[in-house]
Amino acid sequence: MTGSSVSCRHHNKIRSVEPRELTPYTSLETLDLSANDITEIRSRSFPLRLRIKDLDLGSNKLSSLESGAFDNLSRSLLTLRLSKNRISQLPVKAFKLPALTQL
Repeated sequence: MTGSSVSCRHHNKIRSVEPRELTPYTSLETLDLSANDITEIRSRSFPLRLRIKDLDLGSNKLSSLESGAFDNLSRSLLTLRLSKNRISQLPVKAFKLPALTQL
Protein backbone atom coordinates (compact mmCIF):
# COMPACT_ATOMS: atom_id res chain seq x y z
CA MET A 1 0.00 0.00 0.00
CA THR A 2 2.75 2.47 -0.78
CA GLY A 3 0.49 4.46 -3.11
CA SER A 4 -2.00 5.55 -0.46
CA SER A 5 -1.89 9.21 0.57
CA VAL A 6 -4.75 9.24 3.13
CA SER A 7 -5.57 6.72 5.83
CA CYS A 8 -8.62 7.12 8.04
CA ARG A 9 -8.65 4.83 11.04
CA HIS A 10 -10.98 6.80 13.27
CA HIS A 11 -13.60 5.09 15.48
CA ASN A 12 -11.81 1.72 15.41
CA LYS A 13 -10.95 1.29 19.10
CA ILE A 14 -7.22 1.34 18.29
CA ARG A 15 -5.23 1.26 21.54
CA SER A 16 -1.69 1.99 20.36
CA VAL A 17 0.35 3.25 17.42
CA GLU A 18 2.59 0.42 16.27
CA PRO A 19 5.49 1.15 13.88
CA ARG A 20 5.30 -2.27 12.19
CA GLU A 21 1.75 -1.50 11.07
CA LEU A 22 2.72 1.89 9.59
CA THR A 23 5.97 0.88 7.86
CA PRO A 24 4.32 -0.14 4.54
CA TYR A 25 2.68 3.28 4.14
CA THR A 26 5.69 5.27 2.94
CA SER A 27 3.57 7.59 0.74
CA LEU A 28 1.03 8.35 3.45
CA GLU A 29 0.47 12.10 3.87
CA THR A 30 -2.64 12.20 6.08
CA LEU A 31 -3.26 9.87 9.01
CA ASP A 32 -6.51 10.17 10.95
CA LEU A 33 -6.44 8.19 14.20
CA SER A 34 -9.05 10.34 15.93
CA ALA A 35 -11.74 8.92 18.22
CA ASN A 36 -9.88 5.77 19.23
CA ASP A 37 -8.53 4.46 22.56
CA ILE A 38 -4.87 5.47 22.16
CA THR A 39 -3.34 6.24 25.58
CA GLU A 40 0.29 7.07 24.74
CA ILE A 41 2.64 7.93 21.90
CA ARG A 42 6.13 6.48 22.26
CA SER A 43 9.33 7.81 20.70
CA ARG A 44 9.40 4.93 18.20
CA SER A 45 5.68 4.91 17.31
CA PHE A 46 6.26 6.41 13.87
CA PRO A 47 8.83 4.78 11.53
CA LEU A 48 11.58 6.93 10.01
CA ARG A 49 10.50 6.71 6.36
CA LEU A 50 6.99 8.10 6.90
CA ARG A 51 6.29 11.53 5.40
CA ILE A 52 3.02 12.31 7.18
CA LYS A 53 1.98 15.96 6.79
CA ASP A 54 -1.33 15.87 8.68
CA LEU A 55 -1.75 13.75 11.83
CA ASP A 56 -5.02 13.71 13.77
CA LEU A 57 -4.86 12.14 17.24
CA GLY A 58 -7.83 14.08 18.61
CA SER A 59 -10.52 12.51 20.80
CA ASN A 60 -8.37 9.67 22.13
CA LYS A 61 -7.30 8.85 25.68
CA LEU A 62 -3.77 10.23 25.35
CA SER A 63 -2.31 10.98 28.75
CA SER A 64 1.37 10.93 27.89
CA LEU A 65 3.71 11.73 25.04
CA GLU A 66 7.18 10.29 25.32
CA SER A 67 10.02 12.73 24.74
CA GLY A 68 10.77 12.65 21.00
CA ALA A 69 7.41 11.07 20.18
CA PHE A 70 7.15 12.93 16.87
CA ASP A 71 10.87 13.27 16.02
CA ASN A 72 10.63 10.78 13.15
CA LEU A 73 8.01 13.04 11.54
CA SER A 74 9.98 16.26 12.05
CA ARG A 75 10.79 16.76 8.36
CA SER A 76 7.23 16.48 7.10
CA LEU A 77 4.62 17.14 9.81
CA LEU A 78 2.66 20.36 9.16
CA THR A 79 -0.51 19.81 11.21
CA LEU A 80 -0.87 17.93 14.51
CA ARG A 81 -4.23 17.58 16.24
CA LEU A 82 -4.23 16.57 19.91
CA SER A 83 -7.52 18.09 21.09
CA LYS A 84 -9.91 16.24 23.41
CA ASN A 85 -7.31 14.05 25.10
CA ARG A 86 -6.15 13.65 28.70
CA ILE A 87 -2.71 15.21 28.36
CA SER A 88 -1.78 16.91 31.63
CA GLN A 89 1.89 17.61 30.96
CA LEU A 90 4.30 17.57 28.05
CA PRO A 91 7.98 16.61 28.04
CA VAL A 92 10.37 19.54 27.64
CA LYS A 93 11.38 18.43 24.15
CA ALA A 94 8.00 17.09 23.04
CA PHE A 95 7.88 19.05 19.79
CA LYS A 96 11.02 19.31 17.67
CA LEU A 97 8.92 19.98 14.59
CA PRO A 98 10.38 22.83 12.51
CA ALA A 99 7.81 22.44 9.69
CA LEU A 100 4.77 22.41 12.01
CA THR A 101 2.30 25.18 11.15
CA GLN A 102 -0.73 24.11 13.19
CA LEU A 103 -1.02 22.48 16.61
